[in-house]
Amino acid sequence: MNIIQAVWIIGITTFVISFIGVKSGHFLGRKFKSKAEIFGGLVIIIMGIKILFEHDALVF
Repeated sequence: MNIIQAVWIIGITTFVISFIGVKSGHFLGRKFKSKAEIFGGLVIIIMGIKILFEHDALVF
C-alpha cells in the first residue's frame, strides 16, 4: 500500500466515524438533553476533585 492509499483510507475512516458521532450526538442530545448536562457536570466535578487529591491539594 502506498502513502496515497493510506491517506485516503485514514481520511475516509475518520470522516465516517466523525459523521456517525455527530449524528448520534444530535439524536441523543435531543432525547437526553437535561440529564446529559447534569451527568456531564458531575463528571467534570469528579475529575476536578480527583486531580486535587492527586496533587495533595485536598488532604483530610
